[in-house]
Amino acid sequence: NNALPQKVSLTDIGLFYKQTSGSDTETTQKNQDFNLNYFSLIFSPKPNYTLSFGLRPYSSIGYEVDILSGIEGSNERYQSRYSGQGGLNMVFWSNAIQLGERLSLGATMSFMWGQITTQEQLFLGTSSSNIVTSDYTYNVASLKADLGIQYAIPLGEKNELRLGAVVEQPFGSRGVYSELIFSARQGGLALDPEFEEIPSLRLPLGWGAGIGLKLDNTWNIGLDISGQNWSDAILWDGTDELSNSLRVSAGVEYQRQPKVFGKKRPPVLRAGLSYTDSYLEIRQIPIEEYGFTAGIGIPTRGAGSINLSYEFQLRGTTEKGLIEEQSHEISLSATLADLWFRKRKID
Repeated sequence: NNALPQKVSLTDIGLFYKQTSGSDTETTQKNQDFNLNYFSLIFSPKPNYTLSFGLRPYSSIGYEVDILSGIEGSNERYQSRYSGQGGLNMVFWSNAIQLGERLSLGATMSFMWGQITTQEQLFLGTSSSNIVTSDYTYNVASLKADLGIQYAIPLGEKNELRLGAVVEQPFGSRGVYSELIFSARQGGLALDPEFEEIPSLRLPLGWGAGIGLKLDNTWNIGLDISGQNWSDAILWDGTDELSNSLRVSAGVEYQRQPKVFGKKRPPVLRAGLSYTDSYLEIRQIPIEEYGFTAGIGIPTRGAGSINLSYEFQLRGTTEKGLIEEQSHEISLSATLADLWFRKRKID
């Protein structure tokens, strides 16, 4: 619901620190990341109309996995190392309009771009000269349109039920793929990189639905379900076999008294749980994710606030030699409020 007063603008910026550890049955590896989570500017130029634009990461990868395998018919072993990094960024422009007291509509246009690089290394024996390295680079650009709807149903004076849905449709996707193979056994020579445009690149359709309940103007309880149709996506070579992803999340927010712009407000407490059945299935094992979040929002002047949150995620499994990943993420964000077109009077 479009509750931002006219001539009030909100600047929202968030940072995060993430520590990730991946382990199999024998080894554990840890990584750290610190980055910008998002930046956005929100304001209401007209009554019941809110406009926002900003920048945020859309997806990211960062991994390095070593697998030691035996050579059939001999006592020798070889090591395979897989690594990857990069991701997609997104700039967006959103519009929301409130029609009457119950119905709200929203539309967002986004542009996504970025580069993903992966590497495969094969070590034969103990000599460092017996190495074959394959580097793969993917450059992607795509537009995305999101359409959303929300309907509020009053349940007395202090209670309200909210229903919402959203559809996300990427289009105009383009990609360029390059491959470089390096063999130390051939005198350290590398083949010339091969560049190839991905003519049929298609990113997946996304959808979401949610239900929220406001109780006594102090409790907000929500349940969301979202998914992406990865089975219909066409990626780098057009032959990737991926499964559809599904995410279920539930959360609760408590504030001792209603939110009122321009007045002193008490802290907001938040907590949530999530489950994700991802689009990956490795060795016939679905890769699942479980998450827990908790946070606090401390109101500042006007409609501003400072938000601190913690998130724990458990992803994957050590079954059949796979990797189980645990991550701890701390996020800090600030929402700064200001008045537009404010006139100062001088006596």
